[in-house]
Amino acid sequence: MGNQHSVVTEPDQLTCLICWETINQNQYVLCGRCNIAMHDTCTNKLLENQTFTKCPHCRSVGVLGVF
Repeated sequence: MGNQHSVVTEPDQLTCLICWETINQNQYVLCGRCNIAMHDTCTNKLLENQTFTKCPHCRSVGVLGVF
């Protein structure tokens, strides 16, 4: 028994789920549940008429965060 530490590293290249281009900017959106990444601008266009955030991949509500 004992504590075990794990190192979580971010991948070198993130690909946007919506436009499938490489994310080269500092600010992007990440789903806290399924761990997919999207451009901030792509997410804003996708969710512009909604009053809540919903992941386009796992369909969970309220799990998107800006990093």
